[in-house]
Parts: sequence; structure tokens; C-alpha cells
Amino acid sequence: MKIYYWVIALGGYMLLMGIVGYIRTGSPTALIVNNSFAVVTALFGFLALRGSLLFGKISLGWTGLMVLLMGYMTFKRVAAHANTKPGSELIFGSMALLALIVFILLLRNMMAAPASQS
Repeated sequence: MKIYYWVIALGGYMLLMGIVGYIRTGSPTALIVNNSFAVVTALFGFLALRGSLLFGKISLGWTGLMVLLMGYMTFKRVAAHANTKPGSELIFGSMALLALIVFILLLRNMMAAPASQS
């Protein structure tokens, strides 16, 4: 069950990066969008930590979705991040990398669990 602390930590890191994005751009949009993802991520991790198998699987799927979303935002510049101000690639890339690490840890944990627990 301690593996879900990583999901909660991912939510905390996403919260921190939302604050960094707000400081960097001055726009509250980065704060609202990143922090909404962060709260949902941390909530899934907390509910899975309490022993819910369903939320364990949901947190695995959500973390995989975060890998895809943050990876896309790293390599594909969308209109909101098309300015010449550097930094968004580092923010989204670091979140994608941490989400990938957490996803791999969750996947290994689920594969190693006996069939009765998964």
C-alpha cells in the first residue's frame, strides 16, 4: 500500500508546478488547470491508500493518462504555450517523467500482487 504515497507525491509535485507556472506566466490558468489535475491525482492516491482496490486501478489508469497528456504537452506546443518564453517544456517534461516513474511502479506493484488481491 505504500506505493500509493508516490501517487500522492505526484499530485503534490503537480501542485508545485502549477504554482511555478503561475509565477512564470502570471496567468491563473496554469494554476487552475495544473492544480485541478493535482487534486484529482492526490485524491485517487489517498483513496487507493485506504485499501480500495478499485481506486488502485483507477489511479493506475489516471497516472497513465497523465503520462500521455504531459508528454504531449512537452513535445507538441499548443497555442497557450506557443510564446517564445522558455520553461513550459521543462515543467511539463518533469511532470511527465515523474508520472511515468509512478506509472511503472504502480504497474509492477499490480503485476506482482497475487490474483486474489488484484
